[in-house]
Amino acid sequence: MNKSSIVLLVAVIIVSMAVGVAATRVNYRILPSGPIVVSPQLETNETSPRIKGLNITALTMGNVELDPTPLVTYSAEKEYKQGDLMGISLTYSFAWDNLPRIEPNSNAVSYKTDTYIYFGGNLSAHFVTTLQIFNSDGSLAADNEDAGMLGGGGSSSGTRRRDYFVQVPFNWKPGTYTVRITVEDLLTGLEDSKETTTEILAGSPPQEKHPSPVATNPADMIIGLEDLPGDWNITSEDSNHSILEDIIASYHRGFSKAVGDYNVVFDVRVVQFENVEEANSSFYSRMEMMQKNEMYGHGKVILESLGDGCFLYDDAERRSLDWQGWNVNGNNASTWASGSSVVFVRQNIVVYITDSYNYGALSQGIFLTPDELMDFARIQAAKIS
Repeated sequence: MNKSSIVLLVAVIIVSMAVGVAATRVNYRILPSGPIVVSPQLETNETSPRIKGLNITALTMGNVELDPTPLVTYSAEKEYKQGDLMGISLTYSFAWDNLPRIEPNSNAVSYKTDTYIYFGGNLSAHFVTTLQIFNSDGSLAADNEDAGMLGGGGSSSGTRRRDYFVQVPFNWKPGTYTVRITVEDLLTGLEDSKETTTEILAGSPPQEKHPSPVATNPADMIIGLEDLPGDWNITSEDSNHSILEDIIASYHRGFSKAVGDYNVVFDVRVVQFENVEEANSSFYSRMEMMQKNEMYGHGKVILESLGDGCFLYDDAERRSLDWQGWNVNGNNASTWASGSSVVFVRQNIVVYITDSYNYGALSQGIFLTPDELMDFARIQAAKIS
C-alpha cells in the first residue's frame, strides 16, 4: 500500500449473503466496488497531538452470523470446521499526549488494516493492524491478504474496534491454530500484540456450482473503454469477490474522466449467481435497502425499464453543497462521497453501477447525472449474453 495516499473506499452493501464457498487455498481478497484515490493532507507539525499509549484490550473469536441480512454479529466460538468463517474481533485503546480539539478537517479515515486520524488537517495517528494465523507447526497459514473486514467502530478520543474474518480453507490440516494481532502507530512507533488459539476441525468437501442460464465469465461481459464515449480511463479492476455472497464469480472495473480541473468517476460490478432465483433475491434485497434509505429521507428509488428488473437510486442530497457530510472535512475540495447508483438484474446476472461525488467538482457543477448512469447501464445490459 502506498502510504502517501489514502484510499477512501466506496461502501458496498453486502446482500444475499450465504456461506459455503470453498477454496483450495486462501486466494481471495475482500474489495470495495471501487477505490477512489485522493491526495490527503499528510502534513504534521509540533502542535499536532500524538498518542502516548497503545494497548490491545481484547482479541476474541466468534462465528459470523449472517442472518438477518445484512447485519453481521458474532457468537462465541472456539472451534471451526474447514469452510467456516473464522470471525476475529479486535479492540484497542490509546491515549493522547494532550486532548485534541475537534475542528474543521478533523476526522478518521479507516479501511481494512489502516486508520488515519486527523486534527485540523494534520495527521496525528496512523494505526496499522497486522493479522497472522499460524498452524500447530508454527508456519504462517494466513495474514492480512487472506482476511476480510466486516466492520468496526470507535472514537478518535481513545478507542477503536475492528472485525475481520478468514474462511478456513479445505487444505488446512485439523489442529490448534494461533491467531496473532499487532497494532502499531507509525508516527510514534508505539505498538502492542495479542494472541489467542482456536481449533480447526475437518469439514465437508465443497460442492461444485454451475451457473445457469448465463455461464459467461463476468470478465468477458463487463464494459470497457471501447464501449464508452469520450476520453475515459480505467482506474481499477479486480475479479475477486466477497465470500460472504453466494455467487459464482464477479468482475469490477472503475472508470475516470477528466472534466476541467476535476474528475468524474463511476464503477461497474458484474455479478454472476448460480441461478435466476439467487440473482433475483440479491437484486430485491438491494432495492429494499435503498427504499429504506428513501424512507428515512436519503435519496430516491426510481424504477427503470431495463433487463428483468432495474432501479435508479438518485442521491440528490449529496449533490448539494449544503449536505452536512461535506462539513466533516471542513468543505475540503478533495473530499469524496459515494453518490447515486443503478442496479439491474438479467437472468442470473446482477449489475451494480455506482458513481461518487467530489466537493470541489460539485462546486463547479461537475458530476455524472442520473441519466448518464442509466446510459452506462444500458451499454452494460447490451453486453450480457
